[in-house]
Amino acid sequence: MALLMIITLIYALPRYFPVLLISVFIHELGHILMALLLGVRIRSMRLDMLGALLDLDGNLFSYKREIFICLGGPLANALTSLVAYFFLPRNDIISLFIISSMALCVLNTLPIKSFDGGRICFAMLNIFFSLRTAERFIQASSFIIIISLWILSVYFLLKVGATLSLFVFSISFFAKIFLSFES
Repeated sequence: MALLMIITLIYALPRYFPVLLISVFIHELGHILMALLLGVRIRSMRLDMLGALLDLDGNLFSYKREIFICLGGPLANALTSLVAYFFLPRNDIISLFIISSMALCVLNTLPIKSFDGGRICFAMLNIFFSLRTAERFIQASSFIIIISLWILSVYFLLKVGATLSLFVFSISFFAKIFLSFES
């Protein structure tokens, strides 16, 4: 998700790219630090359209650990946003950092497949329900939220004349999640 957000925001706000990149870096670092705190070994990391994907040691992995590791990124964004809000002098750069970090935190916690929120929801459902029930719920919630984002983007395009960023963002996720034939 982080990588797609960067591409969208580079188009919308090219001069603020370094600030946005710092927000994404802090997010991914939060995941890595949480994995290390939980004693989960990281084998490798690769970039994807949705952000960084960590290859974690499966022998030490559980749904509870996955929930905490997924929470690491959004928590890192929320904490750094709060620190910047309360302790740094306000200017355009700091304000953009706070907004982008909080946006990354909120978007990533939505229950959409491949987002941190989707993985958290999936792991929690797997603790109490069957794998099939968890998969169906995530598919349904992903569809509803992405369609809602798309409708919101069309509204903004027609009513306000905003940029295509949210529109491209929602269409990209819809294609990635629902039109992909990968498992």
